Amino acid sequence: MAVNYTPINKTPLNSGLTSQTPTQDTNRTYPKPTWASRVVPVSQTVKDMWAQKLAKDKKDTNAAQVAPVAQVSQVAQVAQVAQVAQVAQVAQVAQVAQTIIPDPAFPKRQTLYEMMPMHNPSIVIHWPSFLEGSILSIDNLDIERMVRIIEAGRNIEFKAIFGLGKSIKEVEYLKNIWTKFDYRHGFVCNEMPSNISVINCAVQSTITGIVYRKRSDHVKTIILVSGDGSIPYKGLMSLPEMLNYAIYYDGFHIELWSFSKSLSPDFIKLQQANQTKMTINLLDDYIDILKIKK
Repeated sequence: MAVNYTPINKTPLNSGLTSQTPTQDTNRTYPKPTWASRVVPVSQTVKDMWAQKLAKDKKDTNAAQVAPVAQVSQVAQVAQVAQVAQVAQVAQVAQVAQTIIPDPAFPKRQTLYEMMPMHNPSIVIHWPSFLEGSILSIDNLDIERMVRIIEAGRNIEFKAIFGLGKSIKEVEYLKNIWTKFDYRHGFVCNEMPSNISVINCAVQSTITGIVYRKRSDHVKTIILVSGDGSIPYKGLMSLPEMLNYAIYYDGFHIELWSFSKSLSPDFIKLQQANQTKMTINLLDDYIDILKIKK
């Protein structure tokens, strides 16, 4: 079916309009408003407000310039006080170290002043690995004097000892005597060969705990009384290897105590490779003091 569309008559939009050019009256003038021709006076209150603001800004600027100088002076004063306190602490500990052991036979303590830094170290004793091969044993060793020699009047933060006893009676004796010196202890009877590895692992676990707890400190020292360089279990590290990691990766200082005949050569190699971080102190130098005279 076809659809017829009626065409739309398209009329231009501008049809019927006349073209006109807009005219501009060039002679017309526009009077200025009255508000532009007047000077509005500023009240005294506004002037005072601006004066106060300018004075405050100037004061803040001066304070900002003086603050860094005052802060630097304060930091220098605090550093000076800390330095004086450190000197006083060194003098106090030195005095204690000289009087802690009244025996004139004791040689001068070099470890306290020159070898290790001043702070609160941790002690781990591996009993009786440092005694093996020496002329001393549990029967003739003056344990109290040995403790005084090693601690040297220092403030020990953590003290622990792990070891073997030949019998139940000896284990009880060791527990009682080391409890008197405030040492955490773990002693077992060496009737079973596996107990040796258990004690070695206990020593290593304790050192690992000290490393993790103290690794963020600026200065940290482990005092180890041991001569054993063996591996407790297959696949585990020996004590010298563990101390090497503590020195190299965590910046620990190591102070080792042992008799010369009990000392593993691996400890000597470790000290030679880390002379500024590790010292070896031989108990042989104190043999006459440590031996109980009957």
